[in-house]
Amino acid sequence: MEYKDLIYSVLVLFLVLRSGTCRSTGAPSQACSSLTPSHSGSSQPSSTSPYQLELVSGNTYAAGGKVTVLLSANPRTTTFKGVIMQARQVLDGSVVGSWQLSGSDYQHLACPGDTDGQGTITHTDGQNVKALPVRFTWNAPVRLVGDLEFQFSVVQDYVTYWTNMKSSIVSRDSTPPVVTCPADFSSEVQIGSSGKQESWALPTVTDNSGSFFYVSSTHNPNDFFPVGETTIMYTYRDASNNINTCSFTLTIVEVTSPTPPCLSNPCLNGATCLTGTSSYVCSCTAGFTGTNCQSSCAQSSVVTSSGNLTFPQTRSGQTAQTAENCSSYTFRAGMPLATRECVGDLLTGAEWLEPVITDCSEGGDVNNLLDGLANVEVTPENVDEIVKETVSLSLNYSSIDEIGIQAIAEILNNIVMVKMNASPEIAAGIIEVVSNVQEVDQETFDNLGNDTSPSLIIQALETYITALQMNYYPANITEIQDNIAVMAVVIPQQSLQTGLGFASITPGSGMGSLKTEDISIYYEPNSIPVAEVTSSILVPAAVLDYITPGESVPISFFLYQTSKLFRSPSLQEAEDPAKLFRRAVGSHVIAATVEGVNIENLSMDQPVVSAFLHLNVSDPDEMINGSQCVFWDFSLNVGFGDWSSEGCSKALVNNSRTVCHCNHLTSFAVIVDIYGNQENVVLSIISKIGCAVSVVALIITIITYLYIKKLRTKRPRQILICFSFSLLGLYLVFLTGIEATKPAVGCTIVAVLIHFFTLASVAWMAVEATNMYLLFVKVLNANVSHFMLIASVTAWGLPLLVVVIILAVDHTNYGTADYCFLKPGNAFYFGQILIIGFVLLFNFIIFTLVMRRLTCARKGISSTSDRGNREETLRRLQNAVIISVLLGLTWVFGLLSLIETANFVFQILFCIFNSLQGLMIFILFCLRQQEIRKAWVAFFKCGDDRQAKYSNKAGATSRGSTDTKTKGTIPLTNQSTNSTG
Repeated sequence: MEYKDLIYSVLVLFLVLRSGTCRSTGAPSQACSSLTPSHSGSSQPSSTSPYQLELVSGNTYAAGGKVTVLLSANPRTTTFKGVIMQARQVLDGSVVGSWQLSGSDYQHLACPGDTDGQGTITHTDGQNVKALPVRFTWNAPVRLVGDLEFQFSVVQDYVTYWTNMKSSIVSRDSTPPVVTCPADFSSEVQIGSSGKQESWALPTVTDNSGSFFYVSSTHNPNDFFPVGETTIMYTYRDASNNINTCSFTLTIVEVTSPTPPCLSNPCLNGATCLTGTSSYVCSCTAGFTGTNCQSSCAQSSVVTSSGNLTFPQTRSGQTAQTAENCSSYTFRAGMPLATRECVGDLLTGAEWLEPVITDCSEGGDVNNLLDGLANVEVTPENVDEIVKETVSLSLNYSSIDEIGIQAIAEILNNIVMVKMNASPEIAAGIIEVVSNVQEVDQETFDNLGNDTSPSLIIQALETYITALQMNYYPANITEIQDNIAVMAVVIPQQSLQTGLGFASITPGSGMGSLKTEDISIYYEPNSIPVAEVTSSILVPAAVLDYITPGESVPISFFLYQTSKLFRSPSLQEAEDPAKLFRRAVGSHVIAATVEGVNIENLSMDQPVVSAFLHLNVSDPDEMINGSQCVFWDFSLNVGFGDWSSEGCSKALVNNSRTVCHCNHLTSFAVIVDIYGNQENVVLSIISKIGCAVSVVALIITIITYLYIKKLRTKRPRQILICFSFSLLGLYLVFLTGIEATKPAVGCTIVAVLIHFFTLASVAWMAVEATNMYLLFVKVLNANVSHFMLIASVTAWGLPLLVVVIILAVDHTNYGTADYCFLKPGNAFYFGQILIIGFVLLFNFIIFTLVMRRLTCARKGISSTSDRGNREETLRRLQNAVIISVLLGLTWVFGLLSLIETANFVFQILFCIFNSLQGLMIFILFCLRQQEIRKAWVAFFKCGDDRQAKYSNKAGATSRGSTDTKTKGTIPLTNQSTNSTG
């Protein structure tokens, strides 16, 4: 008994201790940011929360005011054990305001960043069951902080809770900012002046919210103002979009009193000005003459590619040298950077000619000079000079070889090592060097092999821009060179709420030099014209999840005009000369970086979106087939980088542009597969020979059916004639104009005709399918009133309507640089491929139904010999061939050729069967028909009665043939079907 009592005592003690230690005293500080309970238990239920927070005092608040909120539940009998509640700013999620405690059941929770410790309210005892509703009072801050959300989590019991529930409230601010402009003022100019530049202090602005935003101004300091009054207006707004303005008047006044002639110092070169009654006289010093003693050129400064050049005052007829000399690191160290001649005489006066720039590297090898510069230690004192010299040497890009590229990579990395002195000027020099390096010929880069210097150049550039943005010079930078564009901005987080875009819209093929007006940052990403961009990138709003709330966001964009610096081992390994296959970067390279943050593993619901125009990277005898979205991964190739597709997918290809989705930020591009010309030659020969043969065959077929009246009285043969006309038009235009790309108008006409006849041919195949269904499947009530009239309007009219619509929307869809055909894009996919696909599907269904009916019709016919079985099988095969030719089922090979892995095989089959479709029609519906063969024999016999003889014999022959020869095959004459169209 004593043993059991001991056990019971231990259990009771355990339960008492457990209840004491597990007793909850409110939410822990770890819940401040997530508002999620830290105790174990089930995850948040999927059912709708029964709790809600009502804003009893309304959904607006005023500065320093109070807001009453009511925590309730549905049903009202619902209870809870714990709660945590905060008021957070919508813009950055920071906790604001303070809570009044509602009795002893609630307490404040001290959270990081909460200055007064009253911004979070929670329960005191989590074991007690609390009834609802509960009323809380929140004190607003003394200054408006914008729109808010009351966020709260409720624990119903130890294992059931709902988190991050919200109720929104907006600031009640109708007071605009106070804007105070400078007082009106005036400024004087000499009589006869048109005006002058003038400046002033900016307006002072205050607002009850503590923040305000500049909107616009009619003028800016240092603008030029004409004589007279000018009203200058400034506009500002606050966070609630309350707007206020101020203005002041600037008056430019002409001086009315006469100005002494010598007051403006008109005499030059140390001459003395002597004032007369209404003019002046200059007493010149030795060596100078003229009204103003101007027979010398005044000191002058000129900005050139070599920097700012200063020329001293020089007499007419003499040559001046610059005060600046070639760098000590150049071949012509110590020589003046430029010379300039001063010319003129007493009558014309002296004037400067254009400066003659000295090539400081002339006489020396540019690669040796670069190599020597790479061995110079870069210090804060000489970094400016090193950058200028590197820019100067890189301008000789036509002479730079592999040694020069390696030296440039080393120089740029040496410059980056002194990034403590980072400045926009040095950044601009580095960007110009990177642009010049991309002008080096491709063969030189290929000779580098696996050398990592190009990758080091990229890393040096991006590292310096990062240092400039992050540590030493946080500012907006825009630098556009011929082969590279860099734009770096520092923006508030609210400007990223919808994302941030960067795009290049270069007219033409996108291969020309970059221009400032073609490069833009888009703060409204939806305004990016994706269908027009050469390349673009969209940084999604999801990157805000990686950034500390409240901080400004430094973002840098890079656009490389070529991919020469991105040397890829994987592309080199993929090249197969034996198969005439290679892979290449088929677009610009575009990059985006949020400085100081590694953006990766983004949700594909909000990916990084990049779009690229395909560049012409193939030779005339090559074709591009297949593309892939990739990014430059510096973790590959021992840290020097290679292309990778991980985390990227191709979203769509539209209007010759590929759109990619990726879950991270870095440098992006599109890789294309390039094949040699063997396939093109084979396909071209097959197509042209087949089309030529089919043209002759179709002409004979059409003439035969039109000449013999008896052959064109039945509906199937009328359809065959129309089908033959459409095919003949397609073949003729294809043969004569598919490659006639000049002039552009003629090419457009050819492309339109090819599109029209293609759709018309497909439409007549559909008409043939419909007619077969009526004859062989439906049978009863198969005659349709005015069938041929309806068929003609449909088969000729609908293709014409499609062509007219495409021409009206965008006539440039017709014609490419190589062929007169529809361009790849929406017009091609929806205006041709989709229509052909639907018709072929319809015809395939009819083919199946007809073959089933013909096969089932033979089941009752028994064969007494193997020969009978063979003849029956042969007839069924003949039926299948005839029907497939009429219904155009061989066009399926064209659709199958879109499959990249087997496209060449299907392209050959498509070319063979479709280019020879006219020949097959001739064989099946002329040569194979005994009636037509006899007509030909009668036509070529001598005598005037050949037509009459044929007509008398044809009927009997045709009837006999129908009863014997064509038994079991498709009745091409169709005696039971008269033309009703």
